[in-house]
Amino acid sequence: ATSQAQLRRPSDPTGGLARPDESIDTEPGSTEPADAESTAGDPVDSEPGAAEPERELAPTEPVDTVDVEPERDLAPTEPAVSVDAEPEPDLAPTEAVDAAETESDVVPTERLDTPSSPAPPLVILSDVADNPTGAVEAGGGSPTQTAVMPATAPPPDATPPGILYDAERESRPWGKYFLITLVALVGVALLGYAGWFLLRTESFEVPDLTGVDEAVARNEIAGNNWDVVTERERSDEVPELNHVVRTAPVAGVMLDEGETFVLVVSDGPELRTLPELEGLTLADAEATLTELRLVPQQASVEYSETVPDGSIISWEVQDDASLGAGARVLPETVIELTVSQGPEPRPAPTLAGLPIDEATTEVEGLQLELVRGEDVFSNDVAEGLVVSQEPAPGTPVERGGTVTVQVSKGPDLVPIPDLDGLSFSEAESVLTEAGFVIDGLLGTTDGTFVSISVDGEEVAAGDTFLRGTGVDLVFL
Repeated sequence: ATSQAQLRRPSDPTGGLARPDESIDTEPGSTEPADAESTAGDPVDSEPGAAEPERELAPTEPVDTVDVEPERDLAPTEPAVSVDAEPEPDLAPTEAVDAAETESDVVPTERLDTPSSPAPPLVILSDVADNPTGAVEAGGGSPTQTAVMPATAPPPDATPPGILYDAERESRPWGKYFLITLVALVGVALLGYAGWFLLRTESFEVPDLTGVDEAVARNEIAGNNWDVVTERERSDEVPELNHVVRTAPVAGVMLDEGETFVLVVSDGPELRTLPELEGLTLADAEATLTELRLVPQQASVEYSETVPDGSIISWEVQDDASLGAGARVLPETVIELTVSQGPEPRPAPTLAGLPIDEATTEVEGLQLELVRGEDVFSNDVAEGLVVSQEPAPGTPVERGGTVTVQVSKGPDLVPIPDLDGLSFSEAESVLTEAGFVIDGLLGTTDGTFVSISVDGEEVAAGDTFLRGTGVDLVFL
């Protein structure tokens, strides 16, 4: 048995072999089947060596042979079934097929695994049409014997026949090359991406860690593979101990793996330098401490000869009295203040009986002022001595206060007036004005002045006695 060679036009459907409707006569001795429409189950009945008489065919032009590409390595097949080809209208006569080339493309039977029973031979056609024209070589027969079919003239409007194509057209190599190139480029791209992915330096955005506990912050950035450096400082913005004050770089910056990342961690609030408060008014001292976030506390009020009333005499740190101005303390440290209420009042000294000079020195020694009042007569205090003072001795006097004293002028002596020639009424009037008191009268009020006596002793005009001394008169 021989293999089949398929010839098709572009308009032919794909599939199995198509055979013409009419059978092709072969010469005597041919092993080809007599009927082209025989099926696989209907082998050609012919005896070896028998031949039918050749029918006369109209002369035709020789047809050029077309090389038929043999099918490669075909598996054993059943006897071919003839298939009526779709008729193509009004085809022009074709040239004869070169039987020698067709015969050379037949696959030897030794290459096929055929069944033990002989298969009917196949007819190799050079064209498929309802009205074939030209000569057709019988497959497997002698190249010198051909069957000639009657030719029919094409209609006037017939078109030239289409080009016949091989069923298995040779694949074009540029498609394979394009596919290979595309696969290679994709492979190179994948390898490049894999290398970049494995060798790339990954970057991460710096998170906002301000105010976060250091342990929590480190845990959050643990997967970024940064070289974390910790610095510590005091901060009023983040006073909590071991909480992040700031980072370098700041939040939002992209930082590569392996780069240095600085965590500034709080050691607590900034320390405050204690100011000098002595001599400041209480209001100024409290304002200064409050600005430093320190707590002023008035501890006591004391008299002070040097610090004005309402000003700071002294101060100290509540928990450490050894600290003074310039020392550094934490915020909210309590500062105790001692406030002056001015100088302590002085008790008025006792000045009575002191000479005026001594009284002045005593008063000024107590930072008081001595004021001398009007001098007065005193029957008990000698002239020039302090008779009285105001305020009284022991009374508290503010520093700088005054003490008023009166100095004695001595006893209040008045002279006896001259009463000669005066009537009693006139003598009485003069004595009263002079400071005397008439104790008694000897004689009559109508009489004439005779004498005047004090305590029974006659006195003369000009003699001095204490004011208020009583006198006795004699009028006869």
